[in-house]
Amino acid sequence: MSVMSWHRKTEGSVVEIATLAEVKAAAAVDTVDEDSLLEAYRLGVRGLLERQIGHSIANDVYEVSFEDWRNNDELFIPVFPVGSVEDSDGTSLSAVDRGGDKKFIQVTDSLKDSYPDKLVVDVTLAWDFSADDTVTPALVGKHADLKYLYLLLCSHAITVRDIVLPDELSGNRNALPLRICRRYQW
Repeated sequence: MSVMSWHRKTEGSVVEIATLAEVKAAAAVDTVDEDSLLEAYRLGVRGLLERQIGHSIANDVYEVSFEDWRNNDELFIPVFPVGSVEDSDGTSLSAVDRGGDKKFIQVTDSLKDSYPDKLVVDVTLAWDFSADDTVTPALVGKHADLKYLYLLLCSHAITVRDIVLPDELSGNRNALPLRICRRYQW
């Protein structure tokens, strides 16, 4: 196993999990009177979700460094969801999918020849909360379960007029929403 470290190199664009219209549809709100308040709840719930996960929901770029990596067949990329992987020169490296969001870099002879010691790559994240007008609420895309949880928490925030985990979730680590959050923790 190679020694690795990673840190956020640049902040990417925040990927909106759901629009205000999607949140209003999920909460069965059909008025525009409180749109600014609902927008504040939407943003607050995103912050709550990011704290539960432990990192941002943004297409950030992370620098990942591998030391003692040359004896491996593949290198685990510790951040996800992976969009692209590039070396320090901007050359794209292939990331092999092993199921889910976790990916690996194939260690080839040419890679070993190019990087005799430490391998440093830039990994750009790729959240997918794409919408589909034919689905209500719009739950498609690779990370639909996280979007579902987000819409659930938004509906709860609108109902109780506060941005908190519902009581039945806060003390139960095995509750489905918290299990969804754990899936996205690094």
